[in-house]
Amino acid sequence: MLRLLIVALLYVALLGSVAALLVPEALQSTRASSTQSNLAKLQRQVQGLEREVAVMEQTADRYAHWRTCISWVPVNEVGDPDNRFGYGYDEKDGTGPTYMPALAVDREDERPDYVFLRFARRDDCHSQPTMPGGTAEDASVETLQTTLVASPGSTVRMLERKVKQLQERAEVLERMSERWDEWESCLSWVPVTEYGDPDGHFGYLYGAKGAEPGYRPAIAVDGSEWDDPDYEFLAFVGRDRPFTDRECEGEPGESVD
Repeated sequence: MLRLLIVALLYVALLGSVAALLVPEALQSTRASSTQSNLAKLQRQVQGLEREVAVMEQTADRYAHWRTCISWVPVNEVGDPDNRFGYGYDEKDGTGPTYMPALAVDREDERPDYVFLRFARRDDCHSQPTMPGGTAEDASVETLQTTLVASPGSTVRMLERKVKQLQERAEVLERMSERWDEWESCLSWVPVTEYGDPDGHFGYLYGAKGAEPGYRPAIAVDGSEWDDPDYEFLAFVGRDRPFTDRECEGEPGESVD
């Protein structure tokens, strides 16, 4: 979108300024003021585009850094959702022990059920604290320093070079945006609920071999019909992965993230 805007600006406004320079010399003196006004307006438009591109480049840089904070965690659902086998589980409500599935990390599995996203705990990966008035930073841009006392022709040529540079920067941003769209579109939402009691009164059986087991909570995929999970995780499901020849087939997670 921005690249198209830049092209339109170059074609309409800049071309109009060039046309104004090609009128007979006798008419140029009477149109000098109008030409200078048009060039000043065009200069402000190019400066506005520079600011827009700089803001987007700042976002792209943050995204590139954000990706360095992410690693993939292979996760499998272990056990049977129909409770025929799996982890021992007891609600301690008189119904007796049964079996429950749960999610478990399996770093040896090259084709896990899910790939969750793990964020590094490095200081540079922490979210910035909220600041009054918002956290947006002013983009640092190199503004145009052209003085309109120069010849209109040289000003137009300088603006042409600036617009060409903006086109090139916008093309880089467009490619980055396409890669982000592909990465994000492969993510799916996974409804998850914590089953068991954090205080250890009931839940999954847990303990050392030969000792009386206690109880611990654990998380499992929530496929219940009432559709009320504790959490919705973002993950690559099944064989869905970005930047491969295979098209992702999972339910997109854009509505969740």
